[in-house]
Amino acid sequence: MSSWPLEVKFDVSDRSTYDALSPLKMAARNGQLLPWTGAGISVDPPAELPGGATLERPLKRAFYRAACDLVTHKDTEWLADLKRQICTFRLEPMLDAVQRVHGRNFIENYLTLLDGETWNENHAVIAAIAGYGFISQCITLNFDCLLELAHASHGRSTTFCPLRNDGFSTGSGPLQLEITKPHGSFYYGDSEERERFDLLCGAISEIGDRPSDANRQAIQRVLERCSTVLVAGYSNHDWDVAPILFELRDLISHVFWIEHAANPKNHKSNARQIQVRKLLRTFAVPSTIVIAHTGSLLRSLAVELGVEIPPLPNARMELKKRPEASVLLETLENRHRTAAATALMLQNGSTRQLLLDELLRMDTLREMPELYAVLLKAAGMTDYSNVRGMIERMSAVARLSPQITGRLRTDDNVWLGYISISG
Repeated sequence: MSSWPLEVKFDVSDRSTYDALSPLKMAARNGQLLPWTGAGISVDPPAELPGGATLERPLKRAFYRAACDLVTHKDTEWLADLKRQICTFRLEPMLDAVQRVHGRNFIENYLTLLDGETWNENHAVIAAIAGYGFISQCITLNFDCLLELAHASHGRSTTFCPLRNDGFSTGSGPLQLEITKPHGSFYYGDSEERERFDLLCGAISEIGDRPSDANRQAIQRVLERCSTVLVAGYSNHDWDVAPILFELRDLISHVFWIEHAANPKNHKSNARQIQVRKLLRTFAVPSTIVIAHTGSLLRSLAVELGVEIPPLPNARMELKKRPEASVLLETLENRHRTAAATALMLQNGSTRQLLLDELLRMDTLREMPELYAVLLKAAGMTDYSNVRGMIERMSAVARLSPQITGRLRTDDNVWLGYISISG
């Protein structure tokens, strides 16, 4: 078993803890420091953007209620399994499912909460360190463009979204910072032909259920240039990017993972933070858990590097809105569509099958041929024991929605992915 990770505490009021900054300072001076950031860096004021868990909760409630309202003959075991599975749902797949059944407008309205323009100290410090030439690359799982906006006063940055093979430039002058966004981004370029959600909605639908080659290649290119990874505001709560970091661990010289703590001296790790320790042990590369207040550590690092941090923008005093998903349940049609999104998210098994059966009996769903075809396909892939039923369902999908199935049907044959069977 690996002896990593080490654990250190950093307290801005205790100079004896400043040794934790030394390897970070050295990596920055050598041009090797790579910030790897998540939603946690955008939560602090004045940005105050909602974190992933805050965005997930309203969607999970809507998914659960829509499924429960639709299924009439449900027992406690079915309800318990439904709740258990929904608790494991993650933001991007839920957004993809909602986008498939409700369309793009809901996603745009829902994620407007993340489209802020007021950055906080975390963004300002990273941007300033980049402005001084100590950071040239950054990987972030965030949709927002607060880092880009914070850096604009220092110089030019580029943002690249691998899943869309597209991006934009912010600021002016020589290129200083390249930002890679594996989960997509709002668009902050200067093209009037582009929409704010182009790089976001498309990326959400392409994240899929496994690591993508596009993200793998992009992250590899960055790690080949900067091998000291500084993780901030990221919980490792994804299925598509963390595995890439593990796969490319041989390119990493050291991982410094900030475990955010309001009071480092009296901090106790929670369950998710303990999971990070287990992850780093499997990496078997030099790694350090830095228990610290994220903003204080980043600012202290900047001071040690001689970086001057500009003042934060004046934030407008306004009541922060909370994510709201009640529209998913407003009408009977919306409830049925949301129940369909739940079915698409559930794992194959009796819980999903019962919900799919109920949905496919609904007249309202039959009046939505595209959605009905998606559900038929899902049902056909659920019951592998009934091959004849699977063929009939796949044939129906091909008739209802040829663009969904592609080459699924050719004349009287149905393609099941490994064999062509006559219908």
